[in-house]
Amino acid sequence: MNKSIQYKNNEIYFKNLLTEGHNLDKFILNGSLFQRPDHQFNDVLKLISPNSIVYDIGAYIGTFSIPLALENMKVHSFEGFPDNFERLSLNCKPYNNITTYSVAVSNETKKVKTKFNDCTSGTPIKREINYVIFDDYIKQHKVEKPDLIKLDIEGMETIAL
Repeated sequence: MNKSIQYKNNEIYFKNLLTEGHNLDKFILNGSLFQRPDHQFNDVLKLISPNSIVYDIGAYIGTFSIPLALENMKVHSFEGFPDNFERLSLNCKPYNNITTYSVAVSNETKKVKTKFNDCTSGTPIKREINYVIFDDYIKQHKVEKPDLIKLDIEGMETIAL
């Protein structure tokens, strides 16, 4: 399902939204995404200026990345679950200041088939996930240093750090 939602004076189009499960899609579908405390950007915007570099680690489908891109930030969006990465890439395609990466941040670099939170109410199925040590990945791919990092990776933050 596709739906547009207003962010300030911009209309954001989200594609392939899920209609079930515990995820942000339901807030997009009912138009309340930017009423959530975790999607209020005024305080964040006080910390950075236009053209700042932002890392969105655990980008899901772009609900954090896209508004910051609309605020003239350069956003690097990292998403490890392949299904969500496909939706992230599709949603971020109209924004030339967002770069997407299909990686999950961890304490070791490896590719494994594992159950991954797919944000639906169903039983997670195994998918091949590309886990990376973030510092190594950033150096290898010459990604510029960030001014702000958003890290939300479903309880794996301590392992990633």
